[in-house]
Amino acid sequence: MIESLTLLIAFMAILGGVVLVHELGHFAVARACGVRVKDLGIGLPPRLARLGSLWGAEISLNWIPLGGFMRPIGEFDASVPDGLAASPPLARIGILSAGSLANLLLSVSLMTAALMVGWPDQVEVLSVEAGSPAAAAGLIPADRILKADGEPVREAGELRSLLEASAGAPVVLEIERSALIVETTIFPRTDPPEGRGPAGFTSSAILIRYGPVAALGRATMKVTELIAATVQFTADALTAGESDPGVRLAGPLGLKQASDQALRNASDWEEPFPVLYLAAWLSLAVAMTNLLPLPALDGGRILLVFIEVIRSRRMEPKVEKWIHALGMASLLVLLLALTARDIADPLF
Repeated sequence: MIESLTLLIAFMAILGGVVLVHELGHFAVARACGVRVKDLGIGLPPRLARLGSLWGAEISLNWIPLGGFMRPIGEFDASVPDGLAASPPLARIGILSAGSLANLLLSVSLMTAALMVGWPDQVEVLSVEAGSPAAAAGLIPADRILKADGEPVREAGELRSLLEASAGAPVVLEIERSALIVETTIFPRTDPPEGRGPAGFTSSAILIRYGPVAALGRATMKVTELIAATVQFTADALTAGESDPGVRLAGPLGLKQASDQALRNASDWEEPFPVLYLAAWLSLAVAMTNLLPLPALDGGRILLVFIEVIRSRRMEPKVEKWIHALGMASLLVLLLALTARDIADPLF
């Protein structure tokens, strides 16, 4: 019971922090553009407590911990001075995209922190099976495998997949042994004994602690890879193509399951990187989801601004409100469907 409550509180804190950064991004750019804000909410109504005010905006904590909001004045009414709708199109686009930009910067920052405190980015040999290809290649416990056929090796799963794909063919391994770099060639077996791998050794991940500059560079690369994978997944889903069966959309319950697993992994490792990675991934997911050109999302609102510029006239406020209301209803239905699937088929 205590563990479940702790996991729930931790998840709400992580998600709440990510959402708060998103809304603060909107808020900061809105104020910079001269748009007044009346409400800044953490979570969705009904209201739980009033936390104070900032630059004239009332800050509230709300009961439903699945989002947040920044409510500017004149959101749809262009006749309201210093309101959102009265702002030039470029300012509105900047305000609407600022939340996702803030989440992107947060994602890179959290990933950088994870790499600095320690990231499982190297593979170390634990044991070698007698008479195996690994033994023939001269591998010994404590060897660190740096490269395979010239490609960096960072995960044991990646290495195993490469060795399985190269069964019967030579694979050149670059190894760090007692501060020396050596090379050896291994011939993965095509028909390993039951329960054995193609090479005949076991391995474990080793934590590498990067300096600030190296961590920032690697974090930027990892976030870019996550963005590319998300775009590919979205494209596959829209075209009904084949996508990675291990990747799927997750609802609030699925995110909670992922959070629980990350927190347990952090406890097992006694290291913070799983939680930092989870927060970075969540922040990036919030950024990209909100930029989708769908009604009720920031991306949908940005799309309407572009349409307004092309048409050289505004959409009727009543019509725009209905578009976003229908979009919000559709998103709620999707969330319910994803939640039902996460109950029937948990992520973990």
